[in-house]
Order: sequence, then C-alpha cells, then structure tokens
Amino acid sequence: ISCTGGILEKTEFEPSLYMALPAAETLVVPAVMNGWRGTAFDYCVKLKAIEVEEENPYYISVDGVFYGEGQNQLLKVPNAIEVTEFVVPDTVYNIFGWSFANCTNIQSVKMSNGVERIDGEAFKNCPALTKVVIPASVTEIFDSTFAGSEQVVIYTWSGSFAETYAKENNIT
Repeated sequence: ISCTGGILEKTEFEPSLYMALPAAETLVVPAVMNGWRGTAFDYCVKLKAIEVEEENPYYISVDGVFYGEGQNQLLKVPNAIEVTEFVVPDTVYNIFGWSFANCTNIQSVKMSNGVERIDGEAFKNCPALTKVVIPASVTEIFDSTFAGSEQVVIYTWSGSFAETYAKENNIT
C-alpha cells in the first residue's frame, strides 16, 4: 500500500495495518493485494481517495471509491471524501458492510435499481447522513446497517423490503 506517508508491502487487508495511517489522504492498493476486510480503512479518518493499480485483478477505483468484482461490489467510500451526495453506480448489486461507515461529509446516498443487498454496518456512524434512497430491488438489509447514523431518513417504495426494514428499525 502506498500512501502520502510511505509504502507498506502487504498482500492482504489487515485492519491493524492501517491504524498507523490516520493522516493518510490517499491510499494506493497494489496489484498483489486481495482479501478485503470491511474495517480495513476505518482508522484512516482523513482518507479522501482510494486508488488501485491497474494490474490488480480483484479491485478497481472510480473517482477515489473502492470497488470489487469490476464495479459490482461497493467496498469503501473514503471516510473524508469531498462529496456530500453519492450516487451508487448502476453496476453495483452489493453494498458491503462498512462501505460508508464513518464518512463525515456524505449527506445523501441514492442507490440504483441494481442494488439487491446492503450488508450490516454499511452506513455506521455517518454524522451528516440524512437521506438514503433505497430501490425496491433491495431484498436484504442486515441488522445495524445504520447504527450511529441518527439523522438518517430512508426513502423507498411503498411495500418494499426497505420500507419494512425502516419501520421495524424505527427509521423514518
């Protein structure tokens, strides 16, 4: 991993590895890196962009956001990304756990109709998050997906799985 503070040679994502990089604003994932763990970049509180070397067969980066399986899995939006509104690309079917966790600037997220699943703690501790648009295509939302994101309001279709989830979890 190269970053604004140096290079670390690893082939798997280890959360403890990134504890030493809280000031990193950009991380570059090398071609040999695989084995994603959702909390790997959790301690990188100033992270604005995650880049991936072109030769990496497992991951890609688009506009500083980290994806797996081409662009089918949203893995991580950097904690300090400099956008307030985020639109999940049409290619994404799975929002991984911790993918938006601890994002300080994101206020609104709109998901495309291709999204089917939102893993646990995907939106954990997002203090500015007030609006999430979830399509009727979503059929799984795990427990604690919005833990610590107290102001969030879910916008969805009547009769959808997301509407039931919101009601059961007291999210307006």
